[in-house]
Amino acid sequence: MEGYFKVLRERANLRTVVAAVGLALLGLFFLWISAYFDWKDNNAAQSVVRDVGSFLSASAVLTFLWEFWGRRAFLDEVLAKVQLSDDVRSAGILKIVPSFHTGIDWQTYFPRARELDILFAYGRTWRATHLEELQHVAQKKGSRIRVVLPDPDDPLTVGELARRFEYTIDALAGYIRDAVETFKKLRSLAGQDGGQIELWFFQGTQQFSYYRFDSIAIVAMYTHRRARDPVPAFVCEEGGSLFEFLRQDFDALVRDGGLARKVELKESS
Repeated sequence: MEGYFKVLRERANLRTVVAAVGLALLGLFFLWISAYFDWKDNNAAQSVVRDVGSFLSASAVLTFLWEFWGRRAFLDEVLAKVQLSDDVRSAGILKIVPSFHTGIDWQTYFPRARELDILFAYGRTWRATHLEELQHVAQKKGSRIRVVLPDPDDPLTVGELARRFEYTIDALAGYIRDAVETFKKLRSLAGQDGGQIELWFFQGTQQFSYYRFDSIAIVAMYTHRRARDPVPAFVCEEGGSLFEFLRQDFDALVRDGGLARKVELKESS
């Protein structure tokens, strides 16, 4: 097959060379006619013949340059974009936003959510902003919210995150426990007729934050800088390689005997 396409390319190149040479010879012929013959008072006709010759000669040069340089460069660019498009489609990426906090329309994901998986450090602002939506999901019959938080009782885990976020260890542990209380209250709100609320503690360094609304997942990066700059986020869909990686990574934390420790959520009084 490769040999077949090579023959086709060679034939196309040969046809282009023949056409370019033919145009060049024809153009030179017209230029020769315009210069050789004595046109006397017919200067207009001489100008036309000369212009036609110049046009054909220039066309020959442009045809040759386009075939052996311009067209190949253009095709290389198109193929590169097509390859990038295929890669994005294969990963299932729907959107890339420059800021996790301002670039995502969360209201489009909460109303229909039946399964919500969350992995974050504590998400104080996110929880406060979307508390009402979280309550609605928790009250849906058959819904499920699974949450993975850093283990506030593990000094290495809390110490690393406190250094990253420039908090004291006690302050960060307090923020994590405050998140625990939020999901305890959701568990109490769900009661017997609402959804399942499950919580795990993870000992280790989190590499990203993650939110899955059924078949849509959102992942936000962490920055290595101390400044609180905006961080990019990816929105991807089920069936793509990025979505599957994130889901498998989360499932590895919460499955029985997994990497995280399940916490019993007693209903708040």
